[in-house]
Order: sequence, then C-alpha cells, then structure tokens
Amino acid sequence: MVQHLRRWLLLLFDRVRGHERYLVARVDERPRWRVGKTLYVVGEPDHPWCAVFTCPCGCGEEVALNLLPDVRPRWEVTATCGLAASVAPSVRRIRGCRSHFHIRRGQVQL
Repeated sequence: MVQHLRRWLLLLFDRVRGHERYLVARVDERPRWRVGKTLYVVGEPDHPWCAVFTCPCGCGEEVALNLLPDVRPRWEVTATCGLAASVAPSVRRIRGCRSHFHIRRGQVQL
C-alpha cells in the first residue's frame, strides 16, 4: 500500500515538472503488455532473471536485459528512492534502432 502511494506521488510530481522517470516494478512473470516508462524486473525477489522495458528512443520495441549473475552480458538494476530505475552498465542495442543510452535515477541519458 505504501509503495503504491509513493509510486503515485512520484509520478504526479514528475508530470508537474514536465518529465517522467522509468520506475521499477517487480513481477513474477514477463509481462505481455508494457506500460509507459515502467522497467519490469522479472523473477523472484531474491533471484531476478531479466529486466524488460520499452526502448526510450521511441521505436516502441521491447528491451530485455539479462540479470543472471552467471550469464554474460549482464546488467544490474537498482531502484533509487525505492522506485526510480538505474541500470548498469549502459544499454547498447545491436539490432533495430541501434540506440545507446544510460538509465540513472529513472532518467534516460543518451
């Protein structure tokens, strides 16, 4: 309940300021539909296996990042302030739009 309220307040504050952030949502299974700037961390709470979100370049394609520690390449997703997504290292798409970006504290940096 408290997390939902924090998410709602953060989204409202960002919209008032004129920009939105990528926020982390933890899910058990890979979502069929992606909503806005949501970065879905898929798996059990202690064992996430992938992160899925919509490419920030505007192409609308799904970006899926491996979070498994024994498989390469591998990314780490953290939630600053409990919700705003940070991804390390940067994401470089080798197919499709071929964009390269960072996500830090929910903001996309090209």
